[in-house]
Amino acid sequence: MHPKYISIILWLILNLGIVSVGFTQKLYILDNNSPESISLRPYIQVLPDTHAVYTIAQVKIHDSALKYDASNFDNFNHNYVYWGFLTIQTELDYDKLVQFYWHHVGALRLDYLEAWVIESDSIIGYYNFGNLTPESQLIGTQKRCKFNYLIRSEQNEPLLFVFRIKNEMGFKPSFDIHLTTPQFQTDKEWRSMAVHIFYEGLLWIMIVYNLIIFLGYWDKAYLYYSLYIACSAIYSLFFFRILLNSILTEYPFVNPYFWILSLGIGSVFYFQFARYFLDIKRILPHWWDKLIIYFIYLKLALFVFMVVYYTLTFNAQIVDVLVSVGIILETVFGVILIYWLLKTRQKVVYFYMGGSLVLWVGFFTGNFLHMAGIANAQIIGEIGVVGEVLIFSLGLGYRMNQNEVEKRRVKEELILQLEENEKLQLEINTELEGKVKARTAEIMSQQEEIQAQNDEITRANSDLLEAYRHITDSINYARRIQSAILPDVYDFETKLEEFFIFYLPRDVVSGDFYWIKTIDNYLLILVADCTGHGVPGAFLSLLGISFLNEIATSYGNTTTHIQANVVFDELRAKLKHALHQYNTEIGSKDGMDAALCVVNTKTMKMSFAGAHNPLYLVRNGELIEYKGDYMPIGHHLQEKPFTAHMLDILPDDKLYIFSDGFIDQFGGPKDYKYKSKQFKEFLLGIHKLPMHTQQIMLEQEFMNWKGAHKQLDDLLILGFMLPKQVE
Repeated sequence: MHPKYISIILWLILNLGIVSVGFTQKLYILDNNSPESISLRPYIQVLPDTHAVYTIAQVKIHDSALKYDASNFDNFNHNYVYWGFLTIQTELDYDKLVQFYWHHVGALRLDYLEAWVIESDSIIGYYNFGNLTPESQLIGTQKRCKFNYLIRSEQNEPLLFVFRIKNEMGFKPSFDIHLTTPQFQTDKEWRSMAVHIFYEGLLWIMIVYNLIIFLGYWDKAYLYYSLYIACSAIYSLFFFRILLNSILTEYPFVNPYFWILSLGIGSVFYFQFARYFLDIKRILPHWWDKLIIYFIYLKLALFVFMVVYYTLTFNAQIVDVLVSVGIILETVFGVILIYWLLKTRQKVVYFYMGGSLVLWVGFFTGNFLHMAGIANAQIIGEIGVVGEVLIFSLGLGYRMNQNEVEKRRVKEELILQLEENEKLQLEINTELEGKVKARTAEIMSQQEEIQAQNDEITRANSDLLEAYRHITDSINYARRIQSAILPDVYDFETKLEEFFIFYLPRDVVSGDFYWIKTIDNYLLILVADCTGHGVPGAFLSLLGISFLNEIATSYGNTTTHIQANVVFDELRAKLKHALHQYNTEIGSKDGMDAALCVVNTKTMKMSFAGAHNPLYLVRNGELIEYKGDYMPIGHHLQEKPFTAHMLDILPDDKLYIFSDGFIDQFGGPKDYKYKSKQFKEFLLGIHKLPMHTQQIMLEQEFMNWKGAHKQLDDLLILGFMLPKQVE
């Protein structure tokens, strides 16, 4: 018959007072030769209480036939109350203080636990010491899931120990009770705790250390690394019940939230760390970074669900299953990610792979051995965490060192190149001056040496060719400098929803440039076309970027509203001053055409100003053109303040600003300019495509149109979508 029905019948018999009989209980004999620690499970009998109706007075008289041996009974139901019975016969020659304690695996899953000590049908001791019992309500002991009892040598009658277990969090109860001495158990726990204290201390040292580095460098990899280690440290505080026995003594039901927190979002910080530590956007296809972000959202959603579910149901067993599923998913996802990372052959990947593998081996091995009942098996998991922390720390150190080496190398190359350019220029000037003077004197004094002079000229021409090569090298290096001064693509990625930059200089260096800046809640985006191209245009582009940065810095110290036309007025004033364009009648014509968008990211209102160059806005399949003023940034005979166009930005709006390099290019079947009308039609035909695809289509269209013709001017097109409104 099922134990549930037996219990119901027995309850009816007890309440009707029909029968009360004794039972024969297994005996554990405690003598002078008993081991210092022994499992009492083989000596315990279990009585299911399916309706939680029995009292200690009733269970004392239950027939042993209705009970089960704890060592052979595994069919525990988490909804039942269970009673355990242990009889100890003493044969000691001295008084002995013993300790009853639950093995660590079972001790974590004892919600409410009571114990009675009975001698000759009289209760001589009572203990209340479950995990969910507040410390102020503990009876007979100050420790959960363990209590001490003094057994006298003159004790002749057997002692009956009765245990009552009631679980509310969904876990099955356990009668894995051990008998030992307090000193023996304390020594064993302190040995384990010494290892744990070292482990916990190391983690918190690493947390503080990496937070300090983050505050110094503002590198998010260190922030997420610190948060990831913090989750490991919190899990350890939960697992060893340090939180339960320290700050949560009166609120034990809060303790599982730290378990859910540490295992629920630890992987979120782990994968965020991987994104910034490995620079996933740079070394893997773009969709991998998005895939990691989606997985992080999935883990956060699972974490919120577990918190809400536990709060509403108090069922930690289901949460335990969800936690295990989450760990398996993140492990499989991590293995796939590492497989892709190994294809990049980046050295930093090996640090990430090594740390992850050490963690997984230690974590899964430690948990498997722990659930199998192996003592101190959790140390293997801690070794895995420590190994991962050390390997990741080495990887961060290697990454920091590589960054510093690269910075020093670029700086040294720039200094050396500048020194070589200056020295080369001086040598060329001196050499050419000396040779010209010598040749002139020789021609005037000795015509018979004309042939010798011709040979000298030939050698001089060779020197000039060599000088030209050096100058060409310098111009190529100038291209690197110009590229370094232009905004990094990362600035666009972090500030825009989508974008593309089609940038094609005609010569080695370009007179076209782009610029982006964030000032408080304003986002400034500019495309400019300087007078000329090549080296002259490049010099003007450097001036333009420098002056724009100065203007942005001046705005950063004020609370003034930023308008695109005001920025152009200030830029024109600085450029005219730098180029000495004081005389409005005969001043130099150097300057730039440009288009500037200034967006208030809170209100999504935008001001636009153009110097010759327009703005194209594509909205709902229609292209709207905002024309710029018919004057450049620089000297102009009919100079006036620039005009601001104000517009509201809507979701899915696509904006395009550009130089005239594409529109003015000759080509096609009739050798015509491309012109604005055809350019608008082409943009309308591709505007629904992703921005990076639009760039590819524009590049193909330009090359097909140009054909065998020479590129006439520098080319720059910037297309973008603004992010959603900031609340």
